[in-house]
Amino acid sequence: MDDDAYLLAQNGTGTDVNAAPEPCTHSGLKQVDAGKAAADYFYVKPGDARVPDLFGVAQYGVVYTGGTKPVR
Repeated sequence: MDDDAYLLAQNGTGTDVNAAPEPCTHSGLKQVDAGKAAADYFYVKPGDARVPDLFGVAQYGVVYTGGTKPVR
């Protein structure tokens, strides 16, 4: 399995809006890029120091938080 597929497929337990446990069947990411694909995403040449080694784009509606309070 390549790194992109591995990161996209991660699962676990999150919380719903009422702070009740809710299983997550995937990471919530819609895209993971590294290397040339990351450089292309940011419209710079590969090797440019401004490009992260790896980045992900969350699916619409996914919120990553360390707490259980609603995000407003």
